[in-house]
Amino acid sequence: MGEQQTVLGSCVTPVKVTVMLLLVCAETSIFDHHKTLIRDCMHLPRIPLHALYTVRGSFKAVLKCADSKRDISLNGPGTQGVLVCSPHSDINYDFDNMWMPQCNLRKTPAKIKITGRFVYMLHACDAKTMAAIEFTIRNLTKTYFMDVHEPCGTKKKLCNGSVQFFCGISGMKHLANYRYQFEAQFQLTTDYNPSQGLNVYRNVAQDIRRRAGCDTYGQLERVHRAMWEVGHSHLAYVYVSSWRGTCEEHANSLGTDLEVDGVLTCRGCSEKYFLNNEQCLPCPYNHYSESFAASCKRCPDESLWIDRLKLEDLCYIRP
Repeated sequence: MGEQQTVLGSCVTPVKVTVMLLLVCAETSIFDHHKTLIRDCMHLPRIPLHALYTVRGSFKAVLKCADSKRDISLNGPGTQGVLVCSPHSDINYDFDNMWMPQCNLRKTPAKIKITGRFVYMLHACDAKTMAAIEFTIRNLTKTYFMDVHEPCGTKKKLCNGSVQFFCGISGMKHLANYRYQFEAQFQLTTDYNPSQGLNVYRNVAQDIRRRAGCDTYGQLERVHRAMWEVGHSHLAYVYVSSWRGTCEEHANSLGTDLEVDGVLTCRGCSEKYFLNNEQCLPCPYNHYSESFAASCKRCPDESLWIDRLKLEDLCYIRP
């Protein structure tokens, strides 16, 4: 592996990571697979648990639970267990002092979705221009999002599409008196079949992005702007997401992003945390929660404790 000599700003050069500290927990060897991407997505699978390694340049580390029936919590280290350090990042992880992540019971979404966001700048929210944009969005999303072989094959009809439109005064920087913003939010939903394998869904997402004129990150390529442009408006933004679980059937959970997290699961907060406005917040002192909670409970009087060690941890110890 060639070493990158780039100066990393806030990232330490070299970045030394004691994998044992990241991957070992009280449940004994929660993690056994540490996937690291360096620069141009170089894969380094199965780094030994007790290894000490050095990374020069940008890196992305994804933490996974060794038990396939369990999944990392929503409030795992970094962003749901995804640790990123790059030359332009303001984040510098203190790996030696990072708290041990918790693995919750794995929950699989019944349905997954891809979303598209389209933003146009207008002189005014006039009916004629909005109708022209709506017509364009409805037709092109049907062509580029719905008419795909998998998983929306013509025989099975597993995919559902919906689109919402909004118009109002723009908060973006005005361009040539375009003071209003018209936004279309498209959503493609389908049943999730894990037996198909994640690579099938990755390929479908990339195929949809390609058909819609976007790059592999979902951003519209300049050479394809004409596909989505509509007269009397200025096309400001187009983004097509990867797959994400809808998770409507799993209370107090959020779906993972296949592109970012590498899995399609429904993640909730760990013990001692509760979900509030899509964020895991810690329970107050002398309060506790189980995993996937939306609120905290007051701890019982200590005279009623049966499992003292567990309740001491739940009620009084915070990361």
